[in-house]
Amino acid sequence: GTYSINYSVSDAAGNIANTTLNLIVEDFAFTLNGKAIDGYLTGSTVLFDGKADAGGFDGLHDLNRTIQTDGSGSFTLQLTTSELSAFDLNNNNLLDASEGRIIITGGYDPTIGTNFTGRYQTDVNSSVVSPLSTLVTAIMDQGLSKEQAKNKVISAFGLPTTIDPTNYDPIAASLAGESTSTQYLLATARLANAMKQADALGSYLSISTTSAGQISTSFVAQLAQSLSNSLINSNPLDDSTVLTQAFSASLQSVQSDANISEVSSAVTLLEAADNLLVQTINAGGAPNILAVSLAKNQQAVEDVIIEGYSNPSITLSTLATTATTASIQSASNAISSINVFPPVAQDFQSSIRADKWTPGSLLMAITASDGDGDSIIYSITTANF
Repeated sequence: GTYSINYSVSDAAGNIANTTLNLIVEDFAFTLNGKAIDGYLTGSTVLFDGKADAGGFDGLHDLNRTIQTDGSGSFTLQLTTSELSAFDLNNNNLLDASEGRIIITGGYDPTIGTNFTGRYQTDVNSSVVSPLSTLVTAIMDQGLSKEQAKNKVISAFGLPTTIDPTNYDPIAASLAGESTSTQYLLATARLANAMKQADALGSYLSISTTSAGQISTSFVAQLAQSLSNSLINSNPLDDSTVLTQAFSASLQSVQSDANISEVSSAVTLLEAADNLLVQTINAGGAPNILAVSLAKNQQAVEDVIIEGYSNPSITLSTLATTATTASIQSASNAISSINVFPPVAQDFQSSIRADKWTPGSLLMAITASDGDGDSIIYSITTANF
């Protein structure tokens, strides 16, 4: 609504001046609640990239405020009426999938204890930003509709056709015991693994980049091109020829004279890790247990392969002979515990009398638990605020 504030000022001579300030208060015209998933990414920057601005989809943030994910990977994107009007190209008072992008950069993956150095994206009709949504968006960039792009990904990865990969949280679904979550967990892990290794290869070859995840973004674009051009929707991660071409093209898209002589070793490393992820799911088990097992696999890949890329004393060809599926499995088995699921606690209310207020005293102790079987106690203490 509109609120009017009337001001009246007078001086000693009896002169009076009046003015009115109209304050307009309105709800946001567009709200999207989403999650950043590669594990749950915390403290990540959320960018809104509107197609209507001068640069089109230029990968830059088009709002005048910062948005970040919280401790569970959640974020809220909101647009005012004027902002929605600016980015609503067809004036239907909505943001269509083709009118805006959500991009995730930076932050931290608490599951495997590493900083997130890549770049994931999705369209503004999605509530999940993940490796899978990044592939769907890349296929849309090839000229396909969102529905066509989703169907390409679902078919290629053998996913349940009743679930939208851009609006599905497989981690939460696995904790709820949904059997369909396992294939989505696997597809997410496989694609995340491939993207991380693409960026690691670029770093190994000392290729200078201008933005986070530049090489992995190009790598996914190559996979998207393969899928959009194919009449048979086979999984590109199962095809060594496609992987070789995707690695080579993504490196050369950033640096035209990039040395691609070691791409074959990179493909060998990717396939070693990928085979372990597939084997883990094929072994079967409860969805939440499989989510934990996949997370341990990804931690092992980080320790054995990603860190191996940054070890100057090891050549890539040597790493490719030592970092086998069996050695990564061994490293995964050695991980005793890992946190996949965020803690959950009951809502509460508490109050304290003013005459009982003492800075630094315990106000409330909250007991929480997570799907990993851990118990946590949060303490809220008083302070001067």
